[in-house]
Amino acid sequence: MKISCKLILGTVQFGLNYGVNNKLGQMSILEAHEILDLALKSGVKTLDTAAAYGSSERVIGDFIKSKGHNPFNIITKLALKEGRTWGNSLQSSYTDLGVEKIDALMFHSYKDYVNTKGQLQELLDSQKGKGFNKLGVSVYTNEELAAVATDEHIDLVQAPFNLLDNDSLRSEALRKCKEHNKEVHTRSAYLQGLFFMDVKDLPERLKPLRKELGVIHDISKAADISIGALALSYALSKPYIDGVLIGVDSLNQLEQNLQWAHTENLESYFEMMDNLKVKEVSLLNPVNWN
Repeated sequence: MKISCKLILGTVQFGLNYGVNNKLGQMSILEAHEILDLALKSGVKTLDTAAAYGSSERVIGDFIKSKGHNPFNIITKLALKEGRTWGNSLQSSYTDLGVEKIDALMFHSYKDYVNTKGQLQELLDSQKGKGFNKLGVSVYTNEELAAVATDEHIDLVQAPFNLLDNDSLRSEALRKCKEHNKEVHTRSAYLQGLFFMDVKDLPERLKPLRKELGVIHDISKAADISIGALALSYALSKPYIDGVLIGVDSLNQLEQNLQWAHTENLESYFEMMDNLKVKEVSLLNPVNWN
């Protein structure tokens, strides 16, 4: 598989000001469209969005309209808060995207998946193969991965994976998903930009990660590559991962990510990352940063 085909472009930044290290804010529609153009030209054919990502779906829909056809495989996630049903959330996504069918529909959380289980058959009967090809769940924990892995109705799982939330923490759970014929996508390759921050500038809540982040910076220097190249190449190197989600704040960042994705000869450094173990595992989930 070509590396660019394994990349998935996350689009939360199209619709929201997102990321602990994002200093640019929400991007303009023009820049979002430039990013989508470059992604296409570079062989990145899959987009990850969500009904909850502000105007992201509408921005993508405007791009699709300008092209006259949909050139992407689109993954979107249901918004089931504030009394919304899967039906009106999905219809809203189709309308905003300007499409009649997407590649994959996901539950935005394991909780949403559990709460909608009683309606799963209705969702599948009315929409699978017609409105979407694959049904997935976005999860955080290995326990959630294990529960979803055995559900024959679920085709796709998305979970965190990165230099800290790494092989030692995730490989067993992700391999189990593969054994049950699930497509595996991972997100948080840069842990919302945390890896790029100077260790001295860490917020108080994240200071327990100083030692492990220091190790990552040391390995980056030893390998004579950037933190970004190390982080992205690490996730892309794993055979049990089918797609790696990246988010970018600018066109330059996408160009940089595409370069990082083709970094080679890092296997010995990947072994070091495999063995790096975080004590404060709860801090690997950004939900716990506030």
